[in-house]
Amino acid sequence: MKELTRILQPLCPDIEKQLKPALHGFTGILVRGYLPQAWVFSTPTEEATLQVDKTGNATIHDGGSPAPDVGIRSTAEMLDAIIRLRNKAAVPAGPFEVSTFTGKGTTAFNYLRGRLGM
Repeated sequence: MKELTRILQPLCPDIEKQLKPALHGFTGILVRGYLPQAWVFSTPTEEATLQVDKTGNATIHDGGSPAPDVGIRSTAEMLDAIIRLRNKAAVPAGPFEVSTFTGKGTTAFNYLRGRLGM
């Protein structure tokens, strides 16, 4: 497993835990409209994609995505701190760049950024 994939892996169970219950009932109708999502994380040496499917399953795979919703570029150290700490105030200053490529990606990132510590 590559370093970036290892860093991102803890996001999967957290995303599934929050997302799967929200896929039921009236809220589910709204939430499902934003799925699937592909977020590409890049460091100077690696790239990995966080993919969330229509059923709320989250997976990480090495490499990019042909159709990303969100792109996040930083260092491995910075991404590790963000994911481990989940508190923007506790994360040391460093490079962090977000690009959104779809409307659903923009909405999802703006909704989740605080929960992810970004």
